[in-house]
Amino acid sequence: MNIALTPMLLAPRPRRRPLASSAPDRHHRDPPPEIHGARDIPRLTFPSIVARRATAAERYNRTNASLTDPQGANSLIGMTKLLKAPLNSSDRKRILVTGGLGAVGVQLVPELRSRGHDVWILDRLHSDDSQYLRADVGEYRQFENAVSRAEPQYVFHLAAEFGRWNGEDFYETLWRSNVIGNKHLIRLQEQFGFRTIFFSSSEVYGDWPNVMAEDIMDEEEIKQLNDYAISKWAGELQHLNARAMAGLETVRVRLFNVYGPGEYYSPYRSALCRFLYSGLRQEKFVVYRGHSRSWLYVTDAVRSLANIIDNFQGGEVYNIADGTEYTMDDVAELVKEALNVPSSLIEYRDGEPFTTRTKHVDISKAVRDLGHEPKMILQLGIERTIEWLRQIYLPAK
Repeated sequence: MNIALTPMLLAPRPRRRPLASSAPDRHHRDPPPEIHGARDIPRLTFPSIVARRATAAERYNRTNASLTDPQGANSLIGMTKLLKAPLNSSDRKRILVTGGLGAVGVQLVPELRSRGHDVWILDRLHSDDSQYLRADVGEYRQFENAVSRAEPQYVFHLAAEFGRWNGEDFYETLWRSNVIGNKHLIRLQEQFGFRTIFFSSSEVYGDWPNVMAEDIMDEEEIKQLNDYAISKWAGELQHLNARAMAGLETVRVRLFNVYGPGEYYSPYRSALCRFLYSGLRQEKFVVYRGHSRSWLYVTDAVRSLANIIDNFQGGEVYNIADGTEYTMDDVAELVKEALNVPSSLIEYRDGEPFTTRTKHVDISKAVRDLGHEPKMILQLGIERTIEWLRQIYLPAK
């Protein structure tokens, strides 16, 4: 297959200045304290997590009461449904969510519907939802038929293959879905004129060792470390190119380690999902030391993502993250404590190859533009996720 790239994508990028340089680093950020999320990232050790537990629980009870559903706090809809005032007819939007049955999409759809929007779902599986459209984004005819039926004003494009090792084992599917499918979306955007919210990944930041602010990707030469990351960055470049060539309106979002109910286990899912699944079944799991992540509970993510509809700025890109950084040792200890996992079932290894080691994230732009306000602390988010996982994998007999 011959792929023609436009000249703007082939233009040379400035070389990154050596990190050891004694010159002032213009990318070292010391953000103003009044912007939540733009502070120095707190790097917590497990003892400090335990010491803060009572305070964290108070914070949760104070700020997260709106997440409680008296009809069933553990249900998927109960976990996401936030009642909003009815929209005026002019504010009600027709929205298509591709990948709407996935871990994030299954929470985003009810959030958008709770705000009064007319939401259609697209995925490759089967569903009994009255506004469900079965299609594969890698098949243009199927995708076009779905868009013709939904007639969306906005498309949340989540449909993609997920995960670095999944991308190695099933690379044909990954490139077909993440890049060819994304190009199909752009062609349909040209035809139907909808606005797009494109879901990228924190993995695009690759080997960048400093604070991950959105504009770093435009200013520095960054090496992505696996096919999944490369495909997501290629997707972003496709949308940037489409904006330059055809004036298409797209907002890009880079999700950082979203977790919670709705993420079914597979060996390709997130580290936290694998830890919880193995711990629940009292099976061995591996923890790679030297890595740290910022974990965002899924309902915190979808609230901010839904806010894009009312705050859409074509061409913008946002980090959607919690902002608090945990080492993988910290996360493993939380899982160990929550599920009473014996130490003998946890194997520690030094560093996992071909993935980002640390993720120091700046969320100040999402806070400013989208009202992004993470509320769920990791300990309680883990507890809620365990409750859901028990229902799925260890149902009461």
